[in-house]
Amino acid sequence: MEFASAMCSSRRPCLAQSATSASTMIVASVCGPAMTNSQCRRLLAHSVLLIAVVILFGTAGCATRVPVARVVADAGVRSTQALAIDVDNFAGRLDEGDAVAAFVATWRACEAGAARCVVTTSPSVDSAQRRELAEAVALRAEAVVALNRAYIAFRAELAQQTGADAERAINAALLGTATYATSLTDVPLVRTAVLGRPLEHIVGSVASAVSSQQRRAQTRRASQNLGLAIAALREAMALETRKYDALAEALVDQRTEAHRAMLQAGLISGAGTLQPFADRLNVPLTRDADAVVARSVAARTAVEAMVEANERREIRRTQARYRAAIATLIELEQVHAVMDRGERPDLDSLERAVWELERLSDKPTSPRALGTPLTDQPTR
Repeated sequence: MEFASAMCSSRRPCLAQSATSASTMIVASVCGPAMTNSQCRRLLAHSVLLIAVVILFGTAGCATRVPVARVVADAGVRSTQALAIDVDNFAGRLDEGDAVAAFVATWRACEAGAARCVVTTSPSVDSAQRRELAEAVALRAEAVVALNRAYIAFRAELAQQTGADAERAINAALLGTATYATSLTDVPLVRTAVLGRPLEHIVGSVASAVSSQQRRAQTRRASQNLGLAIAALREAMALETRKYDALAEALVDQRTEAHRAMLQAGLISGAGTLQPFADRLNVPLTRDADAVVARSVAARTAVEAMVEANERREIRRTQARYRAAIATLIELEQVHAVMDRGERPDLDSLERAVWELERLSDKPTSPRALGTPLTDQPTR
């Protein structure tokens, strides 16, 4: 959400503070020897009233804002939680690929005749590519979890919580994103000079002994390293997206054939396959829907066509999740860039990106359940 007002700071004093100073100067300059005591008292009363009104209405925007670093840490926690939910669901779907391929291959062999009906687990043409993608997705899941822990540790150190170790967590996140990126390209997406570089604790025993300026520099450096990890994750995800797109058609064919084989073998219900479709049309299925699908070539073929359409829809949905995840990373990277310039980030775009990713997730979660929402609420 948009920030309601600017922070009170030495560069931009609150309206109430300015009004108080101005009123005091008016009383001092106007109340002179030429004025009677009653006139001076009335002027003073009016000035006090002015101060009270300004304090009442003007200080609403001068509440102490959450520090910029804390806002960024909260945004990182929420964003990486949404990314973790999405990648975890996707990794599970890819892992079942070998089982689906084995089922389809064995079904084909057995349909060709009893003599050829043996268990078939020979890899399909795309199986090696699918395994490479599954490995990359598993590494992405680890990298995202490491990033989430890094943001949590960053936030904890900013809050001076005992036991927080942002240095270790951020270095682990950098290593995790580098490992994930390496699985997709030989070109390093994280500068090796960054990995293993010591990062002083932001607060605690080290920070308490250094100046405020040094603390700000350390906080900015932590933000920069997190931004580097986010940038590497984004670039690697763009490469992963292309790998998935190259496999999309094969995934549709494989899953559709598996569904078709199970339907023809009577292993799954034709009515069960049709039920979501009927629900969307707001019409009830007949009691003998299963029997109709079993005996009618037209009905069975129509159901198989619907299954393929649903699989293609799932592919499009996965591609949309890729786009939403990358958009979230782009916005989070921008938040770090703004903070590194010493400015306060606007979280509107990141909020929208995270909401879209959550909406597309198989397991949508309330923003409140994901921890601190992406807002910039004042603290009193």
